[in-house]
Amino acid sequence: MIKFDNYNDKLIGILGLAKSGKAAINSFIESKAQIVAWDDNEKILEQVKEEFSNQSKNLLFASPAEEKIWRRADAFLISPGIPMYYLTQHPLYKIAHGQGIPLYCDVEFLYQKANKNVGFIGITGTNGKSTTTALINHVLQSVKIRTEIGGNIGTPVLELEELNSGFYVLEVSSFQLDLLEKTRFNIAVCLTITPDHLDKHGTFKRYAEAKQQIFNNQEKGDLAIISTDSYTNNQIMSEVIARKKAKVIPISRTEQIEGGVSVISGILYDNYKSKKQYNVSDISSLMGEHNGENMAAAFTACIGAGVKPEEIISAFKIYKSLPHRMDLFHRFNGINFINDSKATNADSTYWALKNFDNVYWIAGGICKDSGIKLLKPFFEKINHAYLIGDAAESFAAILAENNVPYTIATTLVNAVSIIKAQNIENGNVLLSPACASLDQWKNYEERGNAFMKLVKEKWPG
Repeated sequence: MIKFDNYNDKLIGILGLAKSGKAAINSFIESKAQIVAWDDNEKILEQVKEEFSNQSKNLLFASPAEEKIWRRADAFLISPGIPMYYLTQHPLYKIAHGQGIPLYCDVEFLYQKANKNVGFIGITGTNGKSTTTALINHVLQSVKIRTEIGGNIGTPVLELEELNSGFYVLEVSSFQLDLLEKTRFNIAVCLTITPDHLDKHGTFKRYAEAKQQIFNNQEKGDLAIISTDSYTNNQIMSEVIARKKAKVIPISRTEQIEGGVSVISGILYDNYKSKKQYNVSDISSLMGEHNGENMAAAFTACIGAGVKPEEIISAFKIYKSLPHRMDLFHRFNGINFINDSKATNADSTYWALKNFDNVYWIAGGICKDSGIKLLKPFFEKINHAYLIGDAAESFAAILAENNVPYTIATTLVNAVSIIKAQNIENGNVLLSPACASLDQWKNYEERGNAFMKLVKEKWPG
């Protein structure tokens, strides 16, 4: 846990009390700060109140309507996902701006406390962030470089251990990047950016601008690793190059780039450092064209951290894929069951449908982007779709237009039961929702775990 020595008796306002908010409460209680906290979700708020019921001396729960308390805060810690711009700005932002109270995310607080000998590696983009973050961490640990991994990948950064050397390897979301002030990433990675979280950011332009902030505080000697596989990314790369600070290294999964790193059809082309080619086609845990970008990014970042190319490739070959990402977790006779619950937008589901044929597809939840129209090239692979959650009706309309058989199952339990009743004999049962989970689940992990449990109950053995 990160503890602070400069917030003793200061008042910290914490907005949002899910994982990162609770971690912040623990951290600042240990740091002897005073805390005022709130969450607009009544269920979460009551759970946290109960969990911290013995901390009344240091911790006060107050709604934004109790402005006098919040105005006294020395800083606000804002959890990811709380709207800063779209529709109506959260009232606590207005209080902060009116009083000149700094607004930070947990990453900014970590950076303030971190030992200056410790490096920061930040990874952002729309899809592939978690895999790239985990892969970088895996490689660094394989050569005995000390790391702590966290952020949007699952572990709140204020729960990490304090390092005296090595690297913090952090997956950072657009929401976190919007709330950084001084955080400097020695190695910053920006994977391909496509529309996402428009329900919070309002426009794609604003979303992309948030992503670009990962490069804001870089200096000479830092690395900016940027995918060239989208127009938006190329615009960002041009702007970062124009600053003449960090060294920009392009990466791609579609073409070889002079001075960069590419992974195409199972071959990693290192035109940046070793000027060699490496066969990575036999790494089953990193299958799929999309993982080419993840490997190129991780390879380049680890070169920047001082790892030799051959050591990186060796580490890639023993990497185990993350849970809930195209995880073929169960087989029953001729049926494969794939948990891709982490596919929370259509761009992510794109790669699952591209990789599998003969598909029985479970999809739906809270749609965050333009829906599933971009998946049309793979509709012919879908034997039947089972639609759940808020997006079921809108997805059904698109599938009907394209003559894809579907059932509105409403819930995951119903979808699995319907598939079982159909007595399919072979194929790939794929949970790849193309949607966020929050209409029916706490997060995509809970959704994925429920799917795996249901499958093993219905198809034991």
